[in-house]
Amino acid sequence: MIKIYTLSSCPYCNKIKKLLDDANIEYHEINGDSTENDDKFRALSKVTNSLNVPTIVVGKNILVPEISFNKIEEAFDLIKKLL
Repeated sequence: MIKIYTLSSCPYCNKIKKLLDDANIEYHEINGDSTENDDKFRALSKVTNSLNVPTIVVGKNILVPEISFNKIEEAFDLIKKLL
């Protein structure tokens, strides 16, 4: 299961979602613009010490921008390796 923590205004979030859609890779989006996801974002920030998006969870692996990857293409390659 892939979870992607996003914001609607984030171009990087939109790019990773498009790459996954084009590759027919399923994911669950958790959008920070929705107040119903506030608790999920707070829990994630406690684990990652970051509020950067897109933060991607693949199984037990957490991919954080500027820590796990610097470019969206790198994140996409990591996702494919972890599947």
